[in-house]
Amino acid sequence: MMKKIALTILLTLACITAKSSYSSYNFSVHEGLSNPTAYNVVKDANGFIWIATKHGIDMYNGLNFKHYGLFGHNYRSILDGVEILLYRSSDNRLWAFNDAGRIFLYSIPSDNFQPFANLRDFGLEEQLFCLFQVGTRLFAGLTHGIVELSIETE
Repeated sequence: MMKKIALTILLTLACITAKSSYSSYNFSVHEGLSNPTAYNVVKDANGFIWIATKHGIDMYNGLNFKHYGLFGHNYRSILDGVEILLYRSSDNRLWAFNDAGRIFLYSIPSDNFQPFANLRDFGLEEQLFCLFQVGTRLFAGLTHGIVELSIETE
């Protein structure tokens, strides 16, 4: 019984005196985000932070934000989907996709997201939830299954 009490006191003191090893920052439209709704965040191999927002993708380089639009217009329709997400593959490719089945791949040379596939072009009207790349294959997780897409390498 005494050992349990001593261990409880020791753990409590350790928690109280422990210093946190993280910092917190608050980013909003005032700091440069294109929209206050952020769907997910990915860190790339260069340490840049990519944030999927309601208006597209924002990249934070540690000082400033840069906005990348995914759609060729200034508005979004229901065909553009509701949620935009990001995925960084093991070979450091940066993918953006939305729940309506549109997939984009970030191009370093042109510094933009280029359309890769639109699953509706294949007759797939299901919601796209996730991407996963294995070698030259890209797997898209849908409402009722998985679609495999080929990635052409240069």
